Amino acid sequence: MKALPTALSTDPKSLPEQRFSVARVALDVPLPKLFHYVVAEAMQVRAGDRVIVPFGARQRIGVVIETSAASEVPAQRMKSIAALRDDAPTLSADWLELMRFLAAYYQRPLGETMISALPPRLRSIKALPRKSLVPPEPGAATFKPEHTLTRSQKDAVARIGSTLGRFAAFLLHGVTGSGKTEVYQHLVAEVLRKGGQAMVLVPEISLTPQLEGRFRQAFPDTPLAVMHSGLEDIARTRSWLEAARGDAGLVLGTRLAMLAPLPRLDAHGGRR
Repeated sequence: MKALPTALSTDPKSLPEQRFSVARVALDVPLPKLFHYVVAEAMQVRAGDRVIVPFGARQRIGVVIETSAASEVPAQRMKSIAALRDDAPTLSADWLELMRFLAAYYQRPLGETMISALPPRLRSIKALPRKSLVPPEPGAATFKPEHTLTRSQKDAVARIGSTLGRFAAFLLHGVTGSGKTEVYQHLVAEVLRKGGQAMVLVPEISLTPQLEGRFRQAFPDTPLAVMHSGLEDIARTRSWLEAARGDAGLVLGTRLAMLAPLPRLDAHGGRR
């Protein structure tokens, strides 16, 4: 009888093919490239996920841009993803595309642009405080108008409202106190009634408290998220999460608010 081999062959050609998936990750570093990491078999990642990865002698937070079954980087040079962060919604394809546009427009690396757009607590590898993860109570689209609209206000609401669901730009002209905010409130009420999210931008932080008070009074049962750079980190992160999860029907803030993903901004003709 022929003797059986007593040792395993070390010839690479005789070894089983190594199979794993690769994630291309954007990191907050001044380099215009993505970094390739091995995805463990038990880990499920997709584009838009936040992950913790080893980078040099430390760990960093990154955003998965894409995954594939192969990489041009040799396997022995790639490190594995350390952890998947699931304490915030996966960043949407629309949000990723917006970040690509901003990175190209301002000529900055994609990773720097993406990580900087997140609230401070989501840029950290530390877990979020539990109080940041508690969603607000479910709301309702109750609307309590401040005044009866004038004919010109009704015309403005009707004309702008007829374009809900598609892109359109309008300039609402009027002196201070002429009733422009009431027009905005009626348009927001229509968006909320259809199940969408609405965003109201203010030109500067100092105007936020006044408008916040008016909108909370007009929409007493609608969760409202306030976003601007003057907020403490936890409050800013909580508002971002409420917007990104779709819990907040109304988002009010400076242009910083535009960096928050709103999943229901386009729901039922609600893009505005």
